[in-house]
Amino acid sequence: MQKIVALVGLACFSVSVFAKWEYSENEDKMRGTKVKYAALASDNLVPLDFPYKPGTRLNIMIRKKSGAKDEVILQVDKGQIPCGYSGCKVSAKFDEGQVQTYAGAGTDSGRSDVIFVEASAKFLKALKSSKKVIVEVQFFQSGRQQFEFDSSGLEWK
Repeated sequence: MQKIVALVGLACFSVSVFAKWEYSENEDKMRGTKVKYAALASDNLVPLDFPYKPGTRLNIMIRKKSGAKDEVILQVDKGQIPCGYSGCKVSAKFDEGQVQTYAGAGTDSGRSDVIFVEASAKFLKALKSSKKVIVEVQFFQSGRQQFEFDSSGLEWK
């Protein structure tokens, strides 16, 4: 259920191409809570075959719900990043560090354009101190693709 709520938050958020971090806050009036978001679009467009031409960008989104831990969510504009019941792997390289592998989880609704990073705290810690990030995800029928980000300037507490 939490992953479905995250997707509603994603729908209320837009990320500009080549923009730095963008911030948003949504209020759940029914529960009296707020959800904070930060989002960053990849600098590069990865070309994919039909029907996803001319290609796709990856968005890194950070979500903080009242009383909950921070979550890192990856979402593509186009294409499918299968991460079903068995999960998936996400690779990331922060600045000139070693490549790190993170477990990913799909959504409860079965959407194939979103991955939840399971070790969000570790990913976020590296993200906060980095200036450049490369994230690699597996696409359906398109192999592993790499997305580059200028991650500097993240303001997240």
